[in-house]
Amino acid sequence: MHYDIALLDLTRFPDANGNYGRRPLSYKILSAYISQFGYLAGVCTGALASLPELLSRLLTHHTVTLFGFYCDYDNLTEVESAIRYIKSHCTASVVVGGPQCRALSSGFFHRTGCDVVVIGDGEISLRSLLDHYTKHSPELQDIPGIMFTTPDGQCSTGEPDTVASLDDVPAVHRVHSLMGTTNTPDTLQLLTARGCPFHCSYCHEGGSLGIRYRSIPHVMDELRAEFRDRPGIKKVIFVDNTLTLNPSRIEELCDHMERLRATTDFVWACESHVHFLNQHASAVSRMVAAGLVKLQIGIETGSAKILRAYRKNITPAQIIDAVVAARDAGLPFLKTNFIIGGPHETWASIDESLALAKALVDIAPGRIEISSNYLAPYPCTDIARDPASVGLRILDEQSLTCFESMTYPVVETATLSKKDLIRARRYFDDALLSHMRERAASLAYPAIAKIFQYYYRYHLNSPWVDVFRENREVAAFFERVSLDGARPSYEFCSEALVDLRPVRTIDLEEVDEDEMGPSYHGARLDPIELTFLEYATGKLSNRDIWAVLRSKDLVAGESTDDFRLQEMLGKFIQRFWLAFVEW
Repeated sequence: MHYDIALLDLTRFPDANGNYGRRPLSYKILSAYISQFGYLAGVCTGALASLPELLSRLLTHHTVTLFGFYCDYDNLTEVESAIRYIKSHCTASVVVGGPQCRALSSGFFHRTGCDVVVIGDGEISLRSLLDHYTKHSPELQDIPGIMFTTPDGQCSTGEPDTVASLDDVPAVHRVHSLMGTTNTPDTLQLLTARGCPFHCSYCHEGGSLGIRYRSIPHVMDELRAEFRDRPGIKKVIFVDNTLTLNPSRIEELCDHMERLRATTDFVWACESHVHFLNQHASAVSRMVAAGLVKLQIGIETGSAKILRAYRKNITPAQIIDAVVAARDAGLPFLKTNFIIGGPHETWASIDESLALAKALVDIAPGRIEISSNYLAPYPCTDIARDPASVGLRILDEQSLTCFESMTYPVVETATLSKKDLIRARRYFDDALLSHMRERAASLAYPAIAKIFQYYYRYHLNSPWVDVFRENREVAAFFERVSLDGARPSYEFCSEALVDLRPVRTIDLEEVDEDEMGPSYHGARLDPIELTFLEYATGKLSNRDIWAVLRSKDLVAGESTDDFRLQEMLGKFIQRFWLAFVEW
């Protein structure tokens, strides 16, 4: 088989979920676009170490005109290594695109032997490049939006042409996988728009003069096709920089999502903005009703001064209002992040961030998800261009000391060294986790149950899951309730309790015996309680087990509404030791 282009998405190490690759969605879009013009793309997402095997297989059984790579701040050295290997083993040309490309210089061409770099939107440029390499027309210098080298040096052809409408990219397209997988089995990523109107000083993607949208029917055509092909999808992630820029468009999306969810069990998530939550609370409620389970908003810091340096155009008070609005709208999870080591960062501003983070936990315990990381000096951002103006000094421009950007400090401030920032992040994370544990202890049972239901049903992880799983009894209880069909006592009327079938959620093999009798993780059990728990396997009702206890002379003639039974059940329920089934 002949591939006009092999799009490779290779990383040295897997992510936290064990997946290699970074942006298979970009390759899917490019593959769909060029297919309209008769070009075939093969896509491979996998480990960089698999490249020799992949290339050998391709060169043995297929032919390839072009190799393509997506290049960003984190995978630049991986892309360079892959290109050098390809160039040393075959004569195919190599093209690179992605957000890093505007910052690539002649040194990149010299180190790798790369033929062409594409800047900006890549669809039209890639089609023209395929025409060039297969039909020998147009000439490279006539293709807008690319960089290449000539005997006289590096040549740039300016900004790219862009597709007139994002609906010009086919909504339904089957990706041809070369090796491995191009999908996370239970997760679908969708892009509904391009561009971002905000001007955050640490981000290279903002400041678009206009946002380009796909039509909602076009988006839904893709979504329905994906569900037909991949029935295991449980969550849809809209990866727009900010999905909620147009409230009327969100209303239209929600109408379609509600209809689809009537026959398909899934939830969805997206990115939003503090101002949207504050100005369109009813729209958030509408989104939740249509299956929205998680919103992500940018907060970055609790310091008003640093927020201004980031050009976030928000205040700590507005952030608090936004989290209140999300909670009141019934949003299950609200995700955000705090950057440690931003402009003008001091120990005082770290304390401001911690105070705000704790306040948000108090407002929405069990719902607010807060992470932390370090500032990354992304190329073509205002912070990277002039760090001194905001009190920063860049130590490692390419983040070569990080496995991934923002995971290790590569800048320092006027008052905080790299070591100080490491201590500051540890201080922030430890104090926040301690505060989450305090709030978790007082969280109502239904709220805890909802966290675990989303975790087991839709594979939605949350730092609150980790907090509650620190308690083995709670973790075992909710695993039983979420996976095995058992239900907590509060879902039944109290009068029915005696005829329900109890299901223990503790491991009786972990019961210890000593001179004081049996105990489970320090909780003493008398013979009646231990025997009751032994029979609590869902095979007998509470009434039946009480009869067994009478037959064993452990209880003498008491009725099933005796205070002793009610007290024992209450103890077990409070400790998360029992769930119940009806049949």
